[in-house]
Amino acid sequence: SMADAMKGVTKALTGMNGQLSLPEIQKTLREFERQNEKMDMTEEIMNDAMDDAFEEDGEAEETEELVQQVFDEIGINLNSQLASVPTGGQQVAAAAPPQQQPEAVGAAEAMGDGIDEDLQARLKNLRGN
Repeated sequence: SMADAMKGVTKALTGMNGQLSLPEIQKTLREFERQNEKMDMTEEIMNDAMDDAFEEDGEAEETEELVQQVFDEIGINLNSQLASVPTGGQQVAAAAPPQQQPEAVGAAEAMGDGIDEDLQARLKNLRGN
């Protein structure tokens, strides 16, 4: 019975080996590898094109300019305040409120004629007036 089983397995393996062609399998694998590399290159090109299409030129600079303009209008000089922040393990007992520059406040109020009333009220609320 064991011999019969081995005989059956041998016949099956012989039949399978006769159907498989090693050169054909190698050719198919090489073609698969070539197509896969081609697809990877196409995907990379498409990703670069999508990144370029959705990237806004100068967006970061415009945002920085707008934030700086708002800070100037309400009298905040972020760079000087950051320079005075303690570093290391020191603890600050209480944070001092930002000091407003009178000329910047006056400039913001002078521009008030062109600013929406709601925004003007919010600005006054932020100033504590």
